[in-house]
Amino acid sequence: MLAILILVGASFLRVRIDTDITHFLPQKEAVFSDAAYVFKHHPLQGEMAIDLGVSVADADRLVRCAELAEARMRESGLFARVGTEAIQALIPALLNHITDHLPVLFSQQTLDAQVLPRLDPQRIRSRMAELQRQLLDLGAIGQAGFIARDPLGIGGLIMARLSQLAPSGNIEIYKGKLLSPDHRHLLLVATPIQSATDTAFAGRLNALMTAIGDELALTFGAPEKVTVTPMGAYRAALDNEHIAKRDVRRAIFFSTLGIALLLIFSFPRPVVGLFAFMPAIAGTVTAFFVLSLWHQRVSIMALGFGGAIISMTVDCGIAYLLFLDRRQTSFGREASTEIWAVGLVAAMTTVGAFAALSLTAFPVFVQLGQFSAMGIGFSFCSFIWFFRGFSRNCHRPRIGPCPFAALWPRCPSPGKGPC
Repeated sequence: MLAILILVGASFLRVRIDTDITHFLPQKEAVFSDAAYVFKHHPLQGEMAIDLGVSVADADRLVRCAELAEARMRESGLFARVGTEAIQALIPALLNHITDHLPVLFSQQTLDAQVLPRLDPQRIRSRMAELQRQLLDLGAIGQAGFIARDPLGIGGLIMARLSQLAPSGNIEIYKGKLLSPDHRHLLLVATPIQSATDTAFAGRLNALMTAIGDELALTFGAPEKVTVTPMGAYRAALDNEHIAKRDVRRAIFFSTLGIALLLIFSFPRPVVGLFAFMPAIAGTVTAFFVLSLWHQRVSIMALGFGGAIISMTVDCGIAYLLFLDRRQTSFGREASTEIWAVGLVAAMTTVGAFAALSLTAFPVFVQLGQFSAMGIGFSFCSFIWFFRGFSRNCHRPRIGPCPFAALWPRCPSPGKGPC
């Protein structure tokens, strides 16, 4: 048991259990490699959006919350860009580019349909009167250069087409922040410094968002609570990891519980039945340790499915103990000889079948085959080594019937039917 614990600890120190299936797809296949490259470098794949919400409309309060949240996000060093300031700084350059290249931004049909009507003398006079009114407003400060270069506002036609790229048409910009029309929600955008699908990095992002939510609740929590709802690829990565680990734990727990109950009621000495687990556990741990020597990153799918496959070796342990736990005196060497003769060929064919998966181009199948083959092989070998030492003190004949003995006569058995 001490050796098993040492191997488990050494394995977890050497290997990283990965829940991202994209890391275990064939990298030499053009389709998979190109898809992985797109997923990794897509500009929107790593973007984060944080919704700050209040139950009562208060734009100024939301702006103060956003400023505090942005400050904490910049201080964390986890983001390459926070907020929309960088995008807003590009707007003047975009307007200059549009104004300087107006002749090449319209097709002949667009010129006839949208630009030509603006050259009507009556519309030109109306446009000049409108510009006079705009120049008297404070909002026209700094716009004189754009008006002089594009007095008819033809660039507005291009900007109207670019507005279709906006995620929503109901966004209101207030003090440089994106607000909902009812002033109850504010949207923050940010770009992490690395891929958010990395679960370790995603965990750091999640911890930061939780800390920011707690600080906002403490600082701006009265009279109404401020809710922080982060969204992004990191959230999906964490959810996938949580679901995968939960399902693996649940499958291992229920399968172990079911087998344990079956072993307890299958032997007159329940403790003897539970020892059927030991070879399977020893084989699984040994295979995991050897796998950690070959791979620095192991797929959780390979461990989950491989562990389920290795659990089948419990059957050999049950057969061994049935040979050992009889009414007459029996010895471990005799039981080992019987099991070795019966199970050697079956174990070799099973190990060979799963080892053949190492020839495939799928890394996840390679790890699954290696883990399963080594686990089954080590489990079968441990039957002899473990049970021979264990059975030296357990060769006494059993006392009392098997708990399931009364059920066996009631089970249907094959018979000769009518011709």
